[in-house]
Amino acid sequence: MEGVGTYSREMSFLSDWGRRFALGDSWRGLVARLVAAVVLIGIVPGLPSVTITIFRDHLKPFSEVTVPLGLAVSVATLILWAGMTGAIAFMFSRGPHLSVAGELEEDTGAQCFRLRLWNKSRAACRAAVEIKSVKDDLGNSLLSPAQAPLELQ
Repeated sequence: MEGVGTYSREMSFLSDWGRRFALGDSWRGLVARLVAAVVLIGIVPGLPSVTITIFRDHLKPFSEVTVPLGLAVSVATLILWAGMTGAIAFMFSRGPHLSVAGELEEDTGAQCFRLRLWNKSRAACRAAVEIKSVKDDLGNSLLSPAQAPLELQ
């Protein structure tokens, strides 16, 4: 039974990470990512190469590597961005995913209204709901300030 929840959790993490890494949560996020990619692509060829030399006991160079600085900056930026978005996605994929019904259901037998909540994840949770205001079709408040907030069970 553990494997079913793990697969669902991993897929939730991967889809959330892909969205945060590449697309963003709005069109502004997508535009910002595209601008950053264009800037990095424009900077990479213009940066010089750097030679890294490792000496040992003041003798001749032990190791010498020439690295294009633009490529190093791009890879480091990509790894940093992947790590940050991955950490955020991991934190959000671990918790419950609650959905709320769009309308109240009338229960004439119990003389009440019901608001449906669904937990779409395997994470256990206990929802607490408070009503802060209730208005009719004309915008008049049906809940007095002395009654608010009203906690539902």
